[in-house]
Amino acid sequence: MMGTNEERLTDYILSLPKQDRDYILSQLQPEESSFIQEVIRQRLGAEDPVWWIEDTFGVILWDKQREIVESVKNNKRTAVASCHAAGKSFTSALVCLWFLNCHKNSTIISTAPTARQVEQVLWKEIRSAFKNAKYQLPGELLLKSLTIDDKWRAFGF
Repeated sequence: MMGTNEERLTDYILSLPKQDRDYILSQLQPEESSFIQEVIRQRLGAEDPVWWIEDTFGVILWDKQREIVESVKNNKRTAVASCHAAGKSFTSALVCLWFLNCHKNSTIISTAPTARQVEQVLWKEIRSAFKNAKYQLPGELLLKSLTIDDKWRAFGF
């Protein structure tokens, strides 16, 4: 549990303009302040999934990917129609990891037209992003599941 000073520091950092906040976060060393950094990243990420994804995975989302991410944040349902190899599975993987990490005790169920697509397309992207994240993400990653806690997990079928 966070102490009073940590709560005040976290609230202060969150009250800063984005540019100042990003600068402070970039200066924090994980071993010195990993708890504060993770709390801040989780709270900011819940509000700004594009920032969380780009910061966590070191990617720059293009406009349509940003639209997809924002739609997932703001809507109960999001449908994406596009051609082959447009980055839907990659974006879906990043959204899955964002939602799971920024929404405590969430459950994500992923599916696709075939079991092969679940395992070899979507979950291949999830496994790759998880392993290549700039920050160590929590949880036990298996072939088609990621479990942080009994009530906090993602899986594909």
